[in-house]
Amino acid sequence: MLLTVSLQLNEIEATLIPELAVTTLQGKPTVFTVDNQNTVQQVEVRLGRRRPGVVEILSGLSLGQRVITEGFDSMRPGQKVQVMGAPDS
Repeated sequence: MLLTVSLQLNEIEATLIPELAVTTLQGKPTVFTVDNQNTVQQVEVRLGRRRPGVVEILSGLSLGQRVITEGFDSMRPGQKVQVMGAPDS
């Protein structure tokens, strides 16, 4: 028996970040980001769908923003950091 199947997928563009990068502040999901001056900022985000290991960000982040994924338990907004893999590191 032969069978021909045609699938139509609903592809969407989404901003995904590692699930480990999301923390909470006063019960709201937040993410630590690093700006162009290597200064830490804490940004409130709105979460969307989840897949194993990643979460969709509906608002709060812009495409290309650098997100801290490790060691943020001791981070504070305004703190200077060294970005791994940056040309001057």
